[in-house]
Amino acid sequence: MSIGTRALALFVFFFLFSVSGISQSKVDSLEAQLAAEKVDTERVNIMNLLGWELCRGDQSKSLEYSTQALELSEKIGFEKGKAYALKNQGVIHYYRSSFEIALDLYKQAATIMDKIGDKVGAAKINNNIAAIYDIQGEYDNALNYYLEYLKTMESIGDKDGTAKANNNIGLIYFRLVDRDSAFSDKALEHFTKSLTIRTEINDKSGVATSMNNIGLVYQSMVSMSKGLDTDRDQVFLDSAMYYYQEALKIREDLGEKKNIAASLSAIANIEFKRNNLDRALDLYNQAISIQDEIGDKASIVITYYNIGFMYYNLRRWEEALKYYEKSMEVAREIDYKDMVKSNCETMSMLYDSLGNYKMALFYHKQYSDVKDELLNEQSQKIITEMKTKYDSEKKETENKMLAQKNQLNEAKLQQNQIMMIFAGIGVVLLLGFAIFILRANRQKQKANELLQSQKTEIELQRDEINIKNKHITDSIRYAQRIQQAILPPEGIIRKYCPESFTLYKPKDIVSGDFYWVDAVDNLLLFSAVDCTGHGVPGAFMSIVGSNILNQAVHENHLIKPNEILNYLSIKVQETLRKYDDENSVKDGMDLALCSLDVENMMLEFAGVHNPMYIIRGDEVLQFKPDKHPIGEPFTQEFTSYMNNEIPLEKGDIIYVFSDGFVDQFGGPSRKKFLTKRFREVLLEIKDLPMDVQRDMLDEVFENWRGDIEQYDDVCVFGIKV
Repeated sequence: MSIGTRALALFVFFFLFSVSGISQSKVDSLEAQLAAEKVDTERVNIMNLLGWELCRGDQSKSLEYSTQALELSEKIGFEKGKAYALKNQGVIHYYRSSFEIALDLYKQAATIMDKIGDKVGAAKINNNIAAIYDIQGEYDNALNYYLEYLKTMESIGDKDGTAKANNNIGLIYFRLVDRDSAFSDKALEHFTKSLTIRTEINDKSGVATSMNNIGLVYQSMVSMSKGLDTDRDQVFLDSAMYYYQEALKIREDLGEKKNIAASLSAIANIEFKRNNLDRALDLYNQAISIQDEIGDKASIVITYYNIGFMYYNLRRWEEALKYYEKSMEVAREIDYKDMVKSNCETMSMLYDSLGNYKMALFYHKQYSDVKDELLNEQSQKIITEMKTKYDSEKKETENKMLAQKNQLNEAKLQQNQIMMIFAGIGVVLLLGFAIFILRANRQKQKANELLQSQKTEIELQRDEINIKNKHITDSIRYAQRIQQAILPPEGIIRKYCPESFTLYKPKDIVSGDFYWVDAVDNLLLFSAVDCTGHGVPGAFMSIVGSNILNQAVHENHLIKPNEILNYLSIKVQETLRKYDDENSVKDGMDLALCSLDVENMMLEFAGVHNPMYIIRGDEVLQFKPDKHPIGEPFTQEFTSYMNNEIPLEKGDIIYVFSDGFVDQFGGPSRKKFLTKRFREVLLEIKDLPMDVQRDMLDEVFENWRGDIEQYDDVCVFGIKV
């Protein structure tokens, strides 16, 4: 597939929901109904309707209603209300590009729908799940979900659902054009079916979506028709422009901001094809302005990419690189793997054009890795999970059957012995024989009852264990979401420190390591913290530590690193009741904490057990921490942590980190990585962009670890001045 076709494919951003402007009158009417309603189930239904109506505009209020609906549903045991509340929350996180959270919420909702027998509701939610698999590049999974959704919608005569299914299936085929150009015809077939149905049912928003997608297919035919005559190319281009403009008119009438931006980008692409460069750039910028306003990060990724592609074709390499890097940054932030792949591929070609073959090779390797990951990751995961589940269930069944067989054999043996005794004395004592027979039958009945009771008990215990395991896993997953909420968002980190990276690799689902970033006036505060332990205990400590750091800065107005550590130590001691009674907790945390004044090029550092590195030129400067543990009482010998003031030079790179990286076992001798090797790696990668440094460190770590289990949580934070 040519770079032109590939760039065109990136315009596709499927429209999962029929998005329309908020009807304020409808919202007011629903809120009035809610205020008057007394029945709890009806209150849940109204809250969910409000959540759905508002999710297309006032997402904060939508989330508030959906959360209230979820809480009330759980309180009264209203499963259907709970499912729709979870679905609405998933929609909000989808719009915010928080795809993993949305996927988790959708799956919870679909499970409930299946449980209560609402196949249509489950199918619609599975359609949303497919959409996320689509954007994550898992096209086979997405296509399977969409085809099942289409089957359900056709079976119940749901024309709206059938139109949506055809549209989304068309999008999948369109994305697979690079595998086989014949998929263009399949895509056009499904888009046309969708348009026909939507016109019939007067779904204006859906009509616009189908028209936009038909335009995409015609435009792709231009890109793939190098051997065709110019007139035919022009016909395809004119057809694409017609459908794009018709879609834009409808979307402007409906006030659909997200979709207006998509149409503007599509028309910009046509203007670029026609060599109207200023007009194209103006349209792209209009699209980005709207996408930024509504927080549509996934679309921002695509628009930045397309601007880069335009400059690439104009051979304006530096401008192209700037926009590709912007696209890559946001794509990594939201884990948009397909766009990471596309950016890596084009950046590799761009660096090759610039003669920078080292970076060209690096990005080509990145492209290959992400491409392989997209193709293999999910299928391998599914195969492994299915095999594990099969082996486990098979073993469990065999054990249960063996136990039951042994119990049955014992019962039969007991019965046979009794019957033989009866047969021996039966001639002499007929009456006794009858009595013994009766007793034997009773014993047989008791044996059978015992076997049935044991079988039931085994099944109950198995079910109880499965439920407990699920509850434990669900609780830990929820704890993961809580812990992720305390971490600084990637966008905030980029705002405060554009040239930085964070390598964060929990050993388990949740982590005892965390990173912390804050800004006060002209100072940037940052830290990498290693709490005692990992998993759930470590995660609990990380939440305690993060809260105390925030209190130190925002409530007590401390900005000196050593003063913050003094406060942290005292509050940890108070919070965990150290040295108080037998219930006290003996855990603490190691950390390196810095305060950066970029304007005056001054860094202040204080640490406990964890050092701080500065790479200056070809030298690694190490600044040692104190050894007095956080949470230990101060003494006459130790009254405060030390504050180090370090003048900086332009180009200095500062690193703070936990010990998880250097303590990892691996390599040929299966030994620890160690500090010396870590410093050598930092020197080797110091000239690379910070995002690339993160990826290189991750690759070094995984190669060293090999097949050995990760030993501890890993956290490395780097910033360049």
